[in-house]
Amino acid sequence: MLQKIREQEMIEEIIEDLELQAGLKLSPLQIKMLQLTQHVFFTEQELKNHISGITDYLKNTPSDERIWNCYQDLSDNSFVLIVCLTPSKLG
Repeated sequence: MLQKIREQEMIEEIIEDLELQAGLKLSPLQIKMLQLTQHVFFTEQELKNHISGITDYLKNTPSDERIWNCYQDLSDNSFVLIVCLTPSKLG
């Protein structure tokens, strides 16, 4: 139960990070996917106005302080945001 509460807190933190750092507001469906699968896929078009904010955040925040990361799939130029649910991050 405590782990589920912590996971929900992490999801809320990610939503806030994306809004504050990159101006990206997740849709209700994207939030649901994040909660269910711990990742969200984006097309290049969906992220084109937000990618520099995301990149700056990831460059300026040490990896051990982040609970999420974003990767690009070069085969179709899509992006995936992944929640880092490691035991150390669950507290």
